[in-house]
Amino acid sequence: MLASKDYIFEAWLIFQSDTAGTGIKFACNGPASPVAIVMLAHIPIALTLYVSCVTLASRAYNTGTPSVSVDTVNANLLCKINGIVRNGVNAGTFALRFAAETTGIVKIMTGSVLRYRQVN
Repeated sequence: MLASKDYIFEAWLIFQSDTAGTGIKFACNGPASPVAIVMLAHIPIALTLYVSCVTLASRAYNTGTPSVSVDTVNANLLCKINGIVRNGVNAGTFALRFAAETTGIVKIMTGSVLRYRQVN
C-alpha cells in the first residue's frame, strides 16, 4: 500500500471447516497507523437459509468477531468480505488473514476471488 492512499477490497471466499462446531474468523493487516479501516463480512453457518449468516464488522487491523459454526463438515460455504483502508503515512503490505474460530482446521478453497485496488 502506498502512503496516504485509499484502497478497497472485496473477497468471495469458498471455505470448509473440518469440525461442525468450528467456524472461521477473518482479519486484515497493513502498514502501521492507518487513518481508517472498516471491514464487513457475511459468513454463512448453514447452506439452507440466508438468515443462517453471521455478519461481522471490524474497525481496526487484526480484529473482528468469528463465525460460530458450520452445518456440515468439509462442505463448501461462501462468505463475502468488503473493506476500505485509508492508509496513513507508512507504505507497506496489505494482508487478508483467516483462521479457525477455535480448534480444528478451516481452508480457503480453489475458486475463491479477492479484488483489491487503489481508489485515489
